Amino acid sequence: MADRNFRVVVAGAGVSGLFMAETLKRARIDFTVYEKAGEVGGTWRDNTFPGLFVDVLSRQYEFPFQPNYNWSRKYAPATEIWAYVKNVALDRGLTKFIRFDEEIVTAQFTDGCWRIETAGGITDFADVFVCATGFLHKPLLPEIAGRESFAGPSFHSAHWDHSLPYQGKRWGVIGSGASGVQITEALAWAGCNVTQFIRRAQWVHIRENPSSTWRERLRLRLPGGYQREQHRLWQMINESDAWRLYPGPQREAMEREYRSYLDFIKDPELKEKLTPDYNLGCTRIPKSDKKLLRGGATPQCEHRQGTDRPDCT
Repeated sequence: MADRNFRVVVAGAGVSGLFMAETLKRARIDFTVYEKAGEVGGTWRDNTFPGLFVDVLSRQYEFPFQPNYNWSRKYAPATEIWAYVKNVALDRGLTKFIRFDEEIVTAQFTDGCWRIETAGGITDFADVFVCATGFLHKPLLPEIAGRESFAGPSFHSAHWDHSLPYQGKRWGVIGSGASGVQITEALAWAGCNVTQFIRRAQWVHIRENPSSTWRERLRLRLPGGYQREQHRLWQMINESDAWRLYPGPQREAMEREYRSYLDFIKDPELKEKLTPDYNLGCTRIPKSDKKLLRGGATPQCEHRQGTDRPDCT
C-alpha cells in the first residue's frame, strides 16, 4: 500500500457527489464515486411526488462550473432539476468515474487508509473517504398504530405510487414541511379530498413562480450577462434575506407579511390552528403557490392540528 497513489472514494452521485467529482477531476486526483442506484441525481432522482419543485431560486441551484440559461420558471419543477443534474454528469464526463449499482456497506479506517466494501463484493482503498449520501434518501416512517394493517394504499413521499390515480380517493398527508405542503397543494388543486395532519402550525411563504421570459434568457447569454445577473441575484438575496440572520425591524416586517397570508382563511377556528406560535425563521420555511390567494375554485383540503400520527382506520 505504500506505493499507492493518493486516492479518494466518494459515496453517492447526487448533487454533492457530482460537485466533489468535478473538483477532484480538475485537481487530477485519482477517485471513484460509488452510487447505489443506476443513475445520478440523488434526492431529485428518488423523489417524484406531485407538486415537487425546488424551493430556492432556480439560478441559485446551479453548479458554478455549468450555468443553465434555460430554466423554465423562477422555481423549477423537480423533473427539470433532475434533467439538469444528469446533463452536468454527462457534459463534464463524470459518469466514467462512477460505479453504478454499487452500494457501500462498510468503510473502515485502518492502518492509515480507508477500506471500503460494497454490497456487490468490491473492495477499494482510499486516503480520503467522502460521504455524499445526503439525508433524504432513506424514508422515515413514523410508528403509527394500525399502519401495518391499514387496508388502503400507503407509502412514503419518496416512494410515490404513480399507479394510483388521484381521483376518487380520500388522501391523508402526514407532515407540514416542504414536501407535505407541496403534496397537499398539488392534490387539493387536482380536486382531491385531502386531510393534512400536522404537529404544529407552519410558516409558509406564498411565492410567485412566473415563467422565464425570452428577454431574461437572452440577458444571461450576452457577453458578461450571466456574471452581472448572478451578482445582482446574490446582492438581492443578501440584502432582502438579512432578516434571517439578524433580528430587528426587517424581521418584524417579514413576520407581519407572512402572518397576513392567513387573513385569507375565513374560518376563525382554522385560522387560529394555522397561526404559528413561534417566530418566523425558527424552522425551514416551505413555499406555496400564490394562486391559492387568487380566488377561483376552492381546493378540497382540511387541516388537523395537534398530531401528525393519526390512527389508521
